This record gives sequence, C-alpha cells and structure tokens, in this order.
Amino acid sequence: MKKIFTTLSFILVVCLFTASCGNSDTPSTSQNTDNNNQQQEQNQEVEVSENFKIGDTATFNDWEISVTEFSFKDKLADNDYFYFSPDEGNKFAVVSLQITNTSKEAQTFLPSFSYGDDIRARICYADEYEYQATNLIGYEAELHDSAMNPLTTKNGVIVFNVPELVTTSEESIVFTIYAGQDSISFDLR
Repeated sequence: MKKIFTTLSFILVVCLFTASCGNSDTPSTSQNTDNNNQQQEQNQEVEVSENFKIGDTATFNDWEISVTEFSFKDKLADNDYFYFSPDEGNKFAVVSLQITNTSKEAQTFLPSFSYGDDIRARICYADEYEYQATNLIGYEAELHDSAMNPLTTKNGVIVFNVPELVTTSEESIVFTIYAGQDSISFDLR
C-alpha cells in the first residue's frame, strides 16, 4: 500500500513539473506592448471633418440629424410634480434635435449601453473639455434609447451636465455625434 501511494505521488509530481515547464499562455512583453498600442489608437480623439450650424440637417450613418435649438437650463420637467436638476454648481446644456431613421430596418438611436459602432454624443467646450451625454431616464423628451422604425422622425433632446463656467463663458461649444471613427459636429456657440 505504501509503495502504491509513493508511486502515485511520484507520478503526480512529475505531471505537475511537466505542466509547469510547458508553453505559457501568457503573452510576451512585446505582445502586451502591441495590445497597449492598439488600445491607445482606439482611444484617440475622433477626428471631425466639418461642422454644421444650428438648423442644418446632416446625414450620419442611417440617420438624418438636425440640431433645432441649444439652451442652458436649471431644471427640466415633464410636469409640475417631477423634474430633473443638474449636479450642484452645474446647469443642463440641452441640445434639441430632430432625428429620422433612414435605414430599411428598425434601429435604436443613442443606446444607453453602447459599444463598437453604436451612436454616442458629446459636447466639447473651448476645444479642450469634453462632456458625455446625461441619460435622464423617465424624461419624455430624452432621445437615449429611441427605438425607431424605418423612415420615422422624432423630436427630442440630449442633455449634458456642465459647470456654471461653461454657461457664462464666450468660448466655443461643439456638439458631436460619433460612431467608431465617423462623426458629425454642430457649432452651438
């Protein structure tokens, strides 16, 4: 019995030793560097080729998008009982849009959980500071997660939570819709 136990222990040790000396699945340092470089390239700023003005209609992927108005608000309300307010010391930058799905199938505009080539929105203040859209879940005019059939049009808003300084400054504000490396931009101020 002792001889069987010793033999099995020896076989187990040999198997473990052989497995540990085998080829490692861990990528080499050069592979890690290549992966980091690829991630950095993907995270680079999306290049903007031309800027539209408020009132212009732009075609982007399978959408026609028109910025109809831009304003700053202290609060947004659907009724007298329920409203949204920005973080303390901030205001809402409200971009009003008209969007049309020009594709041959139903699509979702500005999904809450976007990845890859899904549409996203941001504003850039003074060519330096970037603000991502704020999803006001339950606000009727909110365009996040707008499921639209082909050739349908919807009016609504995309809201950004921005510091008070952005509202009082004369610096530029640019609204950008982007998906992957493609984008369109509208000059808001």
